[in-house]
Amino acid sequence: MFFLNKQKRLEKNLVYQYFSLFKSQGHPSSKAIKMAKELVEESISSSKEAGTYLLPSNMGEIILGKAYAKDEKTYLFYKEIKETLPLKYREGVTDDDIKWWWNINDVERYILEKKDIESRFLMIVEHVYEYAGEISEEKAIEEGINQVRKYHPIYSAYLKPMSKEDPIPIELKDRVNIYIEKRSKGNIDEYKREIEESSSFNDLIRREIKNGKL
Repeated sequence: MFFLNKQKRLEKNLVYQYFSLFKSQGHPSSKAIKMAKELVEESISSSKEAGTYLLPSNMGEIILGKAYAKDEKTYLFYKEIKETLPLKYREGVTDDDIKWWWNINDVERYILEKKDIESRFLMIVEHVYEYAGEISEEKAIEEGINQVRKYHPIYSAYLKPMSKEDPIPIELKDRVNIYIEKRSKGNIDEYKREIEESSSFNDLIRREIKNGKL
């Protein structure tokens, strides 16, 4: 009961947080609160459907072997994620990255992933509108997807052997956001040049990690 009460308070806080965000973006209060409620409710539904809604708040420590799973569902999830750790470590993920991502409440994780998907989708839609009538819609969508890969990080929590075009671990998200903000406030021309010279944004991120810059 205590967990569920705490969870409901957290979900209310998420609604308020995203209401404030949407309102700051210029949406009227009535629309902002509706958008925030829908986002949180959809993420709650996704979390429940995945069977991860009741994961503990110290999931990061459990994955790292610093705490114990107290139920079978948590244990099975721990085993599933733990199997991906060797590859994630090779990608530059640290224990702090793992704790940051997996200690986030599961509903909030789904919100962050949904916002990522939404931003990528909007980039593709904008590209299709920009070139409407000049090229086929199929070609515009293909180019839009390539633009997303070029200028947007692509993440995944569940990884298979990768190439430069494959997703990077979701645990890197916070560090990548900090990196993007820092580069955007620095030498922007150099930053743009490095992006253009990379086969994808993920390629740039991997190179920066390898060179100790991220």
